[in-house]
Amino acid sequence: MTKTNSQTLDHVTLAVLQNGLNQ
Repeated sequence: MTKTNSQTLDHVTLAVLQNGLNQ
């Protein structure tokens, strides 16, 4: 995996976690 892909996954993971907290 490239650094860019890793950063994208991190961003998506944070968004999902934030969605869970908001719900």
